[in-house]
Amino acid sequence: MDVSKFNCSEIFNDFRDSMEKCDFFALDQEMTGVNHLERPQLKTMCLNDLYAISREVVSRYVAFQLGVSIFKRVGDKYEVRAYNFFLLKDNGDFAVDTSALKFLLNNGMNFQKWLTTGMPYGDTNGGAPHRGKTPCALSLADILSNSLVKHIRKWYNDSPVCNDDCLTLRAIIYEEVEQLTLSKLRNERIYIAMEYDKSLSMGTSVLVTVRRMEPGALKEETTRLEDPTASETGMAEGFQPFWKCLIKYKKPLVGHNFWLDIMFLVQMHAGPLPDDYDAYKKLVNYHFPVIYDTKTLGRQLVKRSPLESFCLKDLYDRAIALNKSLPKPLEFISPPEFNLYNTEVDECSCKVHEAGFDSYITGITFCIIRHCCGSGGSIEVERWKNIISVFGSHFYMNVIGEDNLIVPSTFVIEFDKEVEAPLGELLLGNGVDGVEGVGDSTESGVRSLFCDYCKGNSKMMVVAFDSDIDEKGVRNLIGLCMERGKNLVAPIYVEEGVFPNVLNIYRLGT
Repeated sequence: MDVSKFNCSEIFNDFRDSMEKCDFFALDQEMTGVNHLERPQLKTMCLNDLYAISREVVSRYVAFQLGVSIFKRVGDKYEVRAYNFFLLKDNGDFAVDTSALKFLLNNGMNFQKWLTTGMPYGDTNGGAPHRGKTPCALSLADILSNSLVKHIRKWYNDSPVCNDDCLTLRAIIYEEVEQLTLSKLRNERIYIAMEYDKSLSMGTSVLVTVRRMEPGALKEETTRLEDPTASETGMAEGFQPFWKCLIKYKKPLVGHNFWLDIMFLVQMHAGPLPDDYDAYKKLVNYHFPVIYDTKTLGRQLVKRSPLESFCLKDLYDRAIALNKSLPKPLEFISPPEFNLYNTEVDECSCKVHEAGFDSYITGITFCIIRHCCGSGGSIEVERWKNIISVFGSHFYMNVIGEDNLIVPSTFVIEFDKEVEAPLGELLLGNGVDGVEGVGDSTESGVRSLFCDYCKGNSKMMVVAFDSDIDEKGVRNLIGLCMERGKNLVAPIYVEEGVFPNVLNIYRLGT
């Protein structure tokens, strides 16, 4: 369900009640950018250093779409309510990464809808963005909608009620004007539908046909906020009442690759992030005592490849296949008004990278992993509570303790000259016959190889091993592989110095 500044007040009560009664909720966001071009992330960074960079990212960019999917166990099924919020900063400026916007545009993002219907947001310290502002002149949309309301009200109250009764008038109308008009009329208990050619230019006068709505065609207004000015209040407060619901009930929060999502969430709705990384973790734990990251859990599905990149859609597809293999698969249902993300329909695939849909499949993935692999299965789900995956890092963020490496035996190796990645693999025995315990074909050895920089070579490499090994063992392994490797490259490289000297070896994070 899309939530904008025009319908947020009508949706709020249902959202609040669902949050209070749910088992957990999943969350996803789409941002205007996530990269810090002046200070790139390095493979050797600990999270304390990365936090300083990420703080600048979340203060520079914004999350303009936020998806919240609420999951409640009903018998042997899960009832899911997925909300897709459009958020718009109503004053000041923010940065936009054009590559990020192009990516989202190619995936069907409706930016016009965001700009015309986005909800304001604000932190709890400063209050909602509109609160306390001096009233200003009416916007053009307000002026146009007031004119429509005046004509429609007169027709609705004065003309006799009949099935084919309608009003036709010419007006300048677009989505924002339409939504404002409908909202104002609903406050007067005037229920109508408007039809017009939406393909015409936004500033063009068009013919608008107005028809009465049957009394039974709309829900009774019993779900409206108690305040008779709820619609206007909701539009002014924007997302803030929803944010308070997210943090009030202390329900488990589920996300995917969640490092930046949490930072954007707190920065935009709770206030500026603290300078100190440990203080930030305490703040996160205060708002969300229980967090699960599906990327963290997904890594446990493939023990042999803990550094495998699990994008959300791939992990979801893996989970769905796992669920279908069960004698009695988990079922997921939604009320009729929430069937926008029915994954049985092929068209749903185009919703990937829409925040509401991504939160929906994140929650489903979590349910399946917990059901199939938890409770004494192959994954100790509770062990991975509050352990957050960090994109591009070898560390997990531990919200309530010390951060830890994804693979404990992860080392930084420094050479006296640049080493191309294939040569680096050769130095570490990957693919060298006769080196026992090395390579992907055995139970132990080199897990993966990363260059520190995004170029094809580097003087520094980060390497993860799948067996317990120390610095001396790594140095001995390189020496053994170097001797055996010389025989392989001798026919090609006859000069001395093909293999670089090792300057330093240390465990990452020490």
